[in-house]
Amino acid sequence: MKDTYIAMGVDGLKMDRKEAIDLALNLFRKDLDKNDVVKTLIESNIPESTAYRYAKKALDQYEWEDDKDDEPKKNLELNALNTIYKSMKWAEANQETELAVKYANLYITNKKRLKK
Repeated sequence: MKDTYIAMGVDGLKMDRKEAIDLALNLFRKDLDKNDVVKTLIESNIPESTAYRYAKKALDQYEWEDDKDDEPKKNLELNALNTIYKSMKWAEANQETELAVKYANLYITNKKRLKK
C-alpha cells in the first residue's frame, strides 16, 4: 500500500489542511476505508489526532456528495414513473384498452425495479 502513495508523492511531505482533506477525499473515492485513509495521512507526517479529524471531515463530504448524486436520478425516475401512470389513466379514460395494458405492464415493471 505504501508504494502506491509514494508514487502519488505524499510520503514524507508536509501538507496543509486543505491538501490533507483533499487527499483523504480522493482516497475515499477510490473505495479505501477510514483506517487506510488515516494510516496514509499519518504516513504523510500528519499527527494521528489530526489525521482522524481530517478523515472524518473528508468522509462527511464524500457521503454528502454520494447522497447528492443519487437524489436527482431518483427524482427523475419517479417523475418518469408518474408520467407512465398518467398515460395509463389517460388510455383507460379514452377506451384505449390495448394501450392501457401496455402502460400498465410498463408501470408495474418499472415500479418493481425502483423498489430495489
